[in-house]
Parts: sequence; structure tokens; C-alpha cells
Amino acid sequence: MDIYQNAEQLKQIPLLSGSDTAQLKLLAFTSEALEFNSGEYLFKLNDHSDSVYVILEGEVDIVRDNDPSNVVILATVGKNNLLGEMGVFMDLPRNASIIAREPVKTLKIPANRFLKLVSESPATALEVMRQLSMKISSTSDMAIGLNNELRKLREQQN
Repeated sequence: MDIYQNAEQLKQIPLLSGSDTAQLKLLAFTSEALEFNSGEYLFKLNDHSDSVYVILEGEVDIVRDNDPSNVVILATVGKNNLLGEMGVFMDLPRNASIIAREPVKTLKIPANRFLKLVSESPATALEVMRQLSMKISSTSDMAIGLNNELRKLREQQN
């Protein structure tokens, strides 16, 4: 895929749809198109947050796998999703691993290029905030559900 095809594909991603064509071409030029087979890691828990990934095709599992005997799938996401942005924004190591559930095509965007795009494009920054807010809300809902299940289990034991 060439820079123009990558830029056109980036334009289809809701997160980047507010960016102008020149920004998307620069993003495509400075990004790396990568493919992963089923079971391959895009990145691992505690890796350096040096980039974000846009899923162009396929699905990935977001997992906590710090204990090999207890791997927890937190979510499954697919096309047009952005991954790794929280670590880039906070300049912290990855807080989960990402594993290809099936063959996956991605665009790996360097952290500095992604941060520049977000800081220069209010529409992109707003969409990133929306996505982060949805992730926080989803995580909060999951925590509440798990807390309720734990409470029920404790009640059953008593």
C-alpha cells in the first residue's frame, strides 16, 4: 500500500476524519504499515509506549498477561480502532498486551507524530478525547459489574 492509499484509509477512520488531507499524507508517510498473524503480539505489557496503532483490518484482543497462568482478555476490538494512545499521552509503559485474534493489518504511528497531530488538529483532539472517555466509561462499567459479582459470591459464602 502506498502513501496515498494509506492516507485515504486513514480518512475513513472516525478518529482521523477531521484531519486535513496534508496531515493524513504526512501521517501515512511517517507511519509503518504492519501485518500480524493470529496469535502474534502487536505489543506487550510494560513495553515502552513509543507509538499508537490503528487497526485497518482484523481483530485484536487486549489482554492482561503478567501472570501466564491467568491471562485475562479485557476486550476485543477491530477495524478503525486506535490502540496505545494512553501510554503515549502519559509517557508510561504499556498497561496491557495486544494480541492478533486473526490476521491483522495496522498502521503504526510514532508517538511524536501522533502527539503533533493531536496538538495541531482540534477535531482530532476532540475525537481522541471522545474515544478515551468511552474507554474510561467502559472500564468503569466493567469494574462495577465485577464488583457486583464479587459481592454476590461473598453473600453466597455467608
